[in-house]
Amino acid sequence: MKTWKTCLLAASLAAFAFAPQAAQAKTPAQQSKKASAAKSSPNQAVYNQAIAAVQKGDYTTAFKILEPLAKKGDATAQHNLAVLYQDGLGTKADAKQALYWYEKAAAQGEPEAQFMAGLMYSDGTGTAQDYKKAAYWYEKAAKKGHSEAQNNLAARYATGSGVNKDMAKAKYWYRKAAAQGNQSAAYTLQQLEALEKSEQKGKGSLKTQMLNEAQKASTKQK
Repeated sequence: MKTWKTCLLAASLAAFAFAPQAAQAKTPAQQSKKASAAKSSPNQAVYNQAIAAVQKGDYTTAFKILEPLAKKGDATAQHNLAVLYQDGLGTKADAKQALYWYEKAAAQGEPEAQFMAGLMYSDGTGTAQDYKKAAYWYEKAAKKGHSEAQNNLAARYATGSGVNKDMAKAKYWYRKAAAQGNQSAAYTLQQLEALEKSEQKGKGSLKTQMLNEAQKASTKQK
């Protein structure tokens, strides 16, 4: 799926959110539904040239425009260059390069890039699978309100992959994601809470059974 064709955002007078979501996620819970918003930038004119090329379907030109800007440290360009590499638009698909540029943008605080870096480490795309690094980037994005990152970070805590297992933290992040309308998080949270109630009920029943047995034994001794 070529996300630039479906998720491209239009320029506005005040600001331009140029970076669309990459579409390598395997499940709805992993797919990001937010594009990162870039504040008004001195590179706005360059962004406009890139978007004009994209709107014409000329991804090769868009790539040539964005690459120099990305190498100069522009986070928006870095993020979008990662998408081009990931989707193979205007250049040969290269997951390793995609991750490289996602991490460059992520290091500058782009929550969508942080999420995508985490997702690629989690899936082992363009790199060896590394749940610890996945959790690291998920947490960065989660703290900035990225609901998919919150959901995926919760999963890391629930399973103890990349972090120490911590159900309290898992439920915390599932609640954060669910509050933003993340249906997967809401469903998982509901299942976890139902399981906990079931276990508590089971423990209560076992305790009652043990008490009854103790009372019977006491009666026999008398």
